[in-house]
Amino acid sequence: MIEHALALLEFERVRAAVGENCAGDQSRRLLESSPILTDPADVARELSRAVSLRKLLADGRHFPDIDLPDIEGALTVLKKEGTVLEGEALVALSRFIRSAGALKRFLSAREIEPGLREMAESTPAPAGLAAEIDRVFDGEGNVQYKNVPALRSIRESIRRLRAAIERTAAALLNNPETAGLFQTDTATVKDGRTVLPLKTKFKGRLKGIVHEVSGRGATLFLEPEEMVERNNELVVRENEFLAELLKIRRELTDRARGRRDDLGRMAEAVAYFDALLAKARWAHARRAVAALPAEGRIVLREARHPLLGKGAVPIDLALEPDERVLLITGPNTGGKTVTLKTVGLLACLNQFGMEIPAAEGTALPAFDCVFADIGDEQSLEQSLSTFQAHMNNVSLIVAHATARSLVLLDELGAGTDPQEGTAIAMALLDHFVEKNTMTFATTHHGVLKNYGFLKKGVVNASVEFDAEKLRPTYKIVMGIPGESHALAIAGRAGLPEALTRRATKYLDEERTDIAKLVEELVREKKQLREQGIAQQAKESAARDTLRRAELKELSLRQRERELRERGLGELERFLSESRRDLERIIREIREGANEEAVSRGRALVERLEERIGEERETVEKLAVPPPPGEIGPLEKGSRVRVRSSGSEGTIVREAKDGKFVVSVGNIRLTLASDELEAVPDVEPEVTVEFRPVHDAPPPAYELNVRGFRYADALRALEKQIDAVLVAGVKEFTILHGKGTGALRTGIHEYLASSPYVESYRFARPEQGGAGKTVVVMK
Repeated sequence: MIEHALALLEFERVRAAVGENCAGDQSRRLLESSPILTDPADVARELSRAVSLRKLLADGRHFPDIDLPDIEGALTVLKKEGTVLEGEALVALSRFIRSAGALKRFLSAREIEPGLREMAESTPAPAGLAAEIDRVFDGEGNVQYKNVPALRSIRESIRRLRAAIERTAAALLNNPETAGLFQTDTATVKDGRTVLPLKTKFKGRLKGIVHEVSGRGATLFLEPEEMVERNNELVVRENEFLAELLKIRRELTDRARGRRDDLGRMAEAVAYFDALLAKARWAHARRAVAALPAEGRIVLREARHPLLGKGAVPIDLALEPDERVLLITGPNTGGKTVTLKTVGLLACLNQFGMEIPAAEGTALPAFDCVFADIGDEQSLEQSLSTFQAHMNNVSLIVAHATARSLVLLDELGAGTDPQEGTAIAMALLDHFVEKNTMTFATTHHGVLKNYGFLKKGVVNASVEFDAEKLRPTYKIVMGIPGESHALAIAGRAGLPEALTRRATKYLDEERTDIAKLVEELVREKKQLREQGIAQQAKESAARDTLRRAELKELSLRQRERELRERGLGELERFLSESRRDLERIIREIREGANEEAVSRGRALVERLEERIGEERETVEKLAVPPPPGEIGPLEKGSRVRVRSSGSEGTIVREAKDGKFVVSVGNIRLTLASDELEAVPDVEPEVTVEFRPVHDAPPPAYELNVRGFRYADALRALEKQIDAVLVAGVKEFTILHGKGTGALRTGIHEYLASSPYVESYRFARPEQGGAGKTVVVMK
């Protein structure tokens, strides 16, 4: 990428903000030196890895607390044979190794991008070396004497010698016969040896070695003879201590040197993981999304400039493959330049392997280079005018831009005679259209608005302006060129009204018929756009009203049918009880040979059966009719309806005597074929399960039904499908586990019968395999 363009787009400010999320200096340096990728495959890989870590953050997964001290200097020391690391450097190595191990274990156990998980699993983290270092040194770099007997013994002898020397010094300083010889009653240390502050005038009163004389010559720092031997022994023991400590440090350094290659690979991998995690944290904090890969097109939905914070106004724009230039017009301070910077900056962030602050559906290609000519770069030192500075930049762009480049041109044709500037601008845009270079340009020249209407491959756009409040809204309106509104803005800024009226008069005189035609076209296009939006709103409201009406009608019919069935059930129970009574009567009558009574009893039963038949016919009429179409024969897997109750189920298998085992909810029934009727595989357009879009809960991107009973799992799945239909989600997963396979089979049968499901399949092995199903909606 061109450094000049990155500076204009303020890319480094965003990179620095991302770097603040790094746990270590090495990962921050890696982030600062990482290039902007240009290969689409590389962009997709890095983006996928950052997304997988961001999803862990979004799911509330707690990343391990990592401590990443800078070990680059220690690794450099290890390259040179014979060198020895200081205790602090060894401790830093240990802390880094332990953090690497924690990060490795965390990433290896998560469902993340396969390449990233494989990298984590293969990252060396020599825990044994860290344990050896920790045995000798604590976290602050202090020696743990309890674990090192040799050093503990020497340290104890040093402590005893120092105590003995302090006692001797105190005896001399506090002795009444010698106390007056000293400047103070406190001993001091010179060159590692304890000395006493003897007054110069008493020189010779005590025998010993003079180590130093005070600046004014009033004090001699004397080592008395009584202390010389013990001071000598102390120096020897301290040297023994340092030698033993150096030996231990050398042994630990040699062990680290033996793992230098592993340590280097560990440091690189952990820095990469930390940099990725910094990108994920940045994206998570800004509700960023991954841009879809695109070939020759660009779509921004609710895109926000990341440096403007909460005050950023989202922008929407698009260029299709047959559209190469987007020409943005409108008033000053209306957001044209911010739009250019937003497009360029988001393109760079995408190719830096980062999610961007925008809405789902945003799509960006991988550009081979981003070129920008934004702002006024005139230079007094180089005698460059505004126009010449622009032309220098544009000449560089023309020479190097390709069909895979992104070109951003601010105030095209400005800084010179308007007529000549417009001609140059149109020639440049012609060149980029012919080269198939994606170009975003802003301008105030009215002729270029006409050019945008007439030139194939060029699309007009404008920044919206509130004519009532006389201020821009900062929103992009596609397909409509904008006006500069210079007179309105000048009047609002305080220019006298008389001057603005005069300017308006001049403007009316100078306007051409073409300009008026363009103005009329713009007005008509805006009206059509507003009418289209209004019509869409009306159609949406009408569809919603129709759905509610259909649902209400269906619910009433269903309720009526339920009431009828309840009455039918009561009649059947009454018939059953009456039949038993009648049979008893008939038995008694037969014993008495009363044939007339028998006939009356039978007639009563027939009348009751006739009434039940009438009720059953009424219920059948109330049933929701199936759609027309030929229904196949009854067989395993067929959907059927039980004639007596109207309940629907699925044939599990064929039983004996021409009967079938039918699964209805959680119940299995054995029924004859004449008790069943086939129902079509395709459900009616309006079903009892339909719910109004207003009441649908938000969908889950992964529905977890492990441990559910079959009926509960199906209810959860029904609600999930309602929710994804409302939200427009095209794909989700069902985590059902493997187990006996019964739950999985039932779910697959339901998905196969759903008219809203395009297809379903098992997840890839690394994502759950047969324990998870991926569902694609129509």
